[in-house]
Amino acid sequence: MNLKMTGSEIIDTNSLNLWEALLDANVLKDCIPGCKDMIEVNESEYNLKLNLKVGAVGGSFDGLIKLTELNKPKSCKLNLSGGGSLGNGKGIARITIEEKSPNSCILIYEA
Repeated sequence: MNLKMTGSEIIDTNSLNLWEALLDANVLKDCIPGCKDMIEVNESEYNLKLNLKVGAVGGSFDGLIKLTELNKPKSCKLNLSGGGSLGNGKGIARITIEEKSPNSCILIYEA
């Protein structure tokens, strides 16, 4: 099954503050649907636990997120892989930050 998510959000902060927040394990955890726990392994890798449900079927997963193609404070790629009670999966997300004004950015995501 392929799941595609795209969109954008206006965030009231500058691009550097937004970039630093997105590299924070607690903030990143809140951005991933179903993420219950995230532990920083190093500056660009995180272990995570997910609880996902699609229709009547749900399960838990352990996974790893690796941040690559870091272009501070403009863009990065997130590579997600993991497995659990329903099998294995992987995914990719791209995040782009465009500054609208000194205190406002557009966060664009494609996963």
